[in-house]
Amino acid sequence: MPTQIRFGMVPTPLTAPYAAVLARSRRAVELGFDGLWFADETPMAYPDESAMDAWLLMAAIARDLPGPTLGSLVTAAIYRHPLLNAVNVSTLDHISNGRAILGMGAGGVPADLDGLGAGGTPGRELVERLDEQLDSIDRLLRGETVTRETGFHPMKDAAGCVGVCARHSDHEVAAGVPALRGPGLPPAGASSWHSRAPLQ
Repeated sequence: MPTQIRFGMVPTPLTAPYAAVLARSRRAVELGFDGLWFADETPMAYPDESAMDAWLLMAAIARDLPGPTLGSLVTAAIYRHPLLNAVNVSTLDHISNGRAILGMGAGGVPADLDGLGAGGTPGRELVERLDEQLDSIDRLLRGETVTRETGFHPMKDAAGCVGVCARHSDHEVAAGVPALRGPGLPPAGASSWHSRAPLQ
């Protein structure tokens, strides 16, 4: 069976006014793009390209523009607790009627890390945080109650679904890591894999 290739784009710049971001998003759909991706960065990293919150933008686009999938490109594992990430993506999936994609990455843009007080975090730790996040988020989105006593983000009896687990039997989580890990199979909890590392 032939593989279906889908194309998406980032409607940059992700800066005010919102009406301009919506217009670029609408034009992308008119041109045939299947999905829209939104950089989940602080304004410190690329202030002229990404200065608005990705999850709020995707919720607004979901309301105003039917059709395309909506994904974060990417949400760094170090930014938020996995419970909050699970609530974000399940809320967006509910609002968009199943169009949400959680794009997760190890993170590592120095300006963002400095702003979050995490400057100098070793690459190995960033990848370990991603692995832990994907495991926790996958379980939360499947409707499990999660307790984790160790690791970077302990949690007790955490539940992260917003009406989505009962509606969808599966969810899409895209994982991306720069050359920290290299190309390979998706980490546990990810259904697809995006890497900028050179293929061997």
